[in-house]
Amino acid sequence: MSFTKQPQIVCCAALSDNFLWLESLFVSHLMGEYGPITGSDQTIYTMKTFIEYKSTKGGKLVLLGANEQQADERDLLGVSALQPGLYEIKGLGVLPEVGQGLLVPVKGSRQLSLRFVISQVDTLIQPANAWTAQCQGPDIMSFNLREAKVTCDHCFKEYSVEFIEHTGDLSADAIESMNGQGWMASTEAQVCPSCQTQNNNH
Repeated sequence: MSFTKQPQIVCCAALSDNFLWLESLFVSHLMGEYGPITGSDQTIYTMKTFIEYKSTKGGKLVLLGANEQQADERDLLGVSALQPGLYEIKGLGVLPEVGQGLLVPVKGSRQLSLRFVISQVDTLIQPANAWTAQCQGPDIMSFNLREAKVTCDHCFKEYSVEFIEHTGDLSADAIESMNGQGWMASTEAQVCPSCQTQNNNH
């Protein structure tokens, strides 16, 4: 497994001056929902909470349904940080609901999205059908996006897998992302999603 470091990037196609960046460690208490988290477990847990291992189109956001399935796609107008852990996301289309989850794209990423939870929604006068939502999210502003070159142990094809550097252990971070994207990965072996599907059908 080989690694390359992507440039630090703006989270999404935000239109406001206060761009959202992501880097290093997330240290929030996850909206108070799970209680305080200490030590390295805090970083891992918050990453798993706010990083979604699926792509969202640039300039779009995805509203999640009740069962956390992808639901409706909307136009993304902007993302800005109001304070640590609190963000304003502007969209266009049918008004979302409080408590609903949404995904926004990570600019430059082909495989990752950011997850937020809506805490307040208001309509905007202009443009028509526009809205603004206050959302709970990570309370740190940036991260390092990396890419791993991985060869499947079954088909021997090489794949590029994006992951977030956050524990100080690049292999562990890459393996976490691979498993989140459908691989069966460990330090001993890596099997791509296609080969897993073929094995399950036999």
